[in-house]
Amino acid sequence: GPCDVPIASSVVPSYQRASRHWSKLDTMVETNKPKNGRYMKVSGGIFLYQRQSYIFLSILQQLTTAKKGGRIRVCETGFGAGHSAALFLSASDNVDVITFDKFDRPYQIPAVRFLQESFGTNRIQYIKGNTCNTVPAYFSKEQQNKEILCDFMHASSQCPTDLYDLTTMATVPKVGIITATAMNSLYDKDVYFGSPKAQWLNLRSKGCVTQTTCWKEDSKQLHKSYVFAKNGTKMDHHFCIGINTGKCTAAAAAAA
Repeated sequence: GPCDVPIASSVVPSYQRASRHWSKLDTMVETNKPKNGRYMKVSGGIFLYQRQSYIFLSILQQLTTAKKGGRIRVCETGFGAGHSAALFLSASDNVDVITFDKFDRPYQIPAVRFLQESFGTNRIQYIKGNTCNTVPAYFSKEQQNKEILCDFMHASSQCPTDLYDLTTMATVPKVGIITATAMNSLYDKDVYFGSPKAQWLNLRSKGCVTQTTCWKEDSKQLHKSYVFAKNGTKMDHHFCIGINTGKCTAAAAAAA
């Protein structure tokens, strides 16, 4: 299935390209972050997860090949410091990103500007505000004009409904890929399978997502502190990828 992802040789230069941008983003964060307070530490990021990065790049490159030169749109919640957006944009020149975040950290808008300068102003669009509100508002507005299409959806913000909102509100092509941030357990209560209200569990039970495939990242010891874990913490994180069936979107409901 589409989640059985062979790692093509083209992934390596794309990953290296992303890594160069990650290094510059890290410098930007250090330059712009406050010396104390809420945002003195980065929350984390896809740069910590090489397996997830390689798989995402492979999927995006396969999607661009399938579209034969057409544009691929990634819709993500949780811009953070821009590492995931840089990865997506590095996959192919045909990938565009729309990213939702509060953008209230001092390094975030400079990071967006940097990515726009690096990849092209039109290739990354940002929506500012609480994603619990901005995601539904944006897709409700855009769907009236039937303009928005999300080929690849990635939820990584702290809003407990983002994964559900992206899956059910975005218009999807024949094969739309849904992903979420890596977690220390697939049984966490908000994102994956740890409670009756867990978003992925709900989406799968309703037929919104199919062909779920989950991976474990290689164990890693952190060498600096992040919001989610301190320096020296051993990480054993997991993540999942699935196919958005489109059965739960507003368009599907209207056609029913």
